[in-house]
Amino acid sequence: MNILVGPATTAIRRKMNEVVTYLNSYLPSGALSVDTISEKTSGSGVTVDSVLLKDGKVHAADGAYDDPAITFASTSTMGFYKSSAAELGVAVEDQFVARFSVNKGLALNQVTSGRYIKTQAAPVNSNTDPANKATMADSFIAGLLTATPVGAINYTLPTGTQMDTACASRVSADEAFDFNIINIGAGGIITFVAADGFTIVGNAAVAAATSATFRVRKTAANTFVLYRIA
Repeated sequence: MNILVGPATTAIRRKMNEVVTYLNSYLPSGALSVDTISEKTSGSGVTVDSVLLKDGKVHAADGAYDDPAITFASTSTMGFYKSSAAELGVAVEDQFVARFSVNKGLALNQVTSGRYIKTQAAPVNSNTDPANKATMADSFIAGLLTATPVGAINYTLPTGTQMDTACASRVSADEAFDFNIINIGAGGIITFVAADGFTIVGNAAVAAATSATFRVRKTAANTFVLYRIA
């Protein structure tokens, strides 16, 4: 704000002194102390030392625009910590709970976290080849299917496009996930059958009263492979 001062008068001097006193009350030792800083222009945010704060996000000078990042401490005694550029972990009461590493993957402390708990909805049970392949694909991602066939049945896989739609952005090329299927039926074999864009490697049959584990691997857009692994 520019203030143009003409001939000095007692009234002007008094007003200027009031302004200076007011500013000094908010600028002790050169520091600004306020509870809230609001943007002047709607939608513009507030810039502090080349860092834009806008709509609950941080827009750094390097162009990154995301939710505020976590600053990791070097100590491994409590909370999040970073032991190297490629490894970070979680610790509680001087013991690590888990470590995440680019090269080593996930490591869990068996003393502090001997149980791995995941969300598991009730599995979809089908006695025939599921007609809704979108639901079938979602069941693969959920990790568990059951079936009680009275005779041998084929389970035709979703197409690669249907599987990719279910995966959305959660699975990239050369990434995979596993699911289990339990054949509760006493006399029916379940056999997975390949579909367009979704091929099979290994034994695709699940005998009656047994279970099996399969791995779904994405090889490219709308292209998947089903591997029998157990």
